[in-house]
Amino acid sequence: MTDLRAVPPSSRRRLAGVLAAPALGLLVVGSLPLVSGRGALFTAVGILVLAVAVVLLGIVIGLWRSAVQDLAALEAARDEARVDAAISAAVPGGACGGSCGSCGVDDCAVKALPRA
Repeated sequence: MTDLRAVPPSSRRRLAGVLAAPALGLLVVGSLPLVSGRGALFTAVGILVLAVAVVLLGIVIGLWRSAVQDLAALEAARDEARVDAAISAAVPGGACGGSCGSCGVDDCAVKALPRA
């Protein structure tokens, strides 16, 4: 198995969009024999096409969801970096002027933030 995170989320979303059209087309084509009432062979081929369409739709959904989850994780990491930068900007060097925890206070940056 390969790691999907090696593929950028935008590429995964694009691939999901490209694969969605044939999957939906196969879904329609596969359902036609079931409603037409023709012979058993025609119905069996329709069921086979439907099965391929369902598998393809599952791949599309998986690609889309993994891309959305990775984009959300990237956004959360950016948000965390912005909060860290804001804390560092508000309290340069920590509350006591040294590194955090050097003066015996465990959460220097949080305690040094201005209170409204």
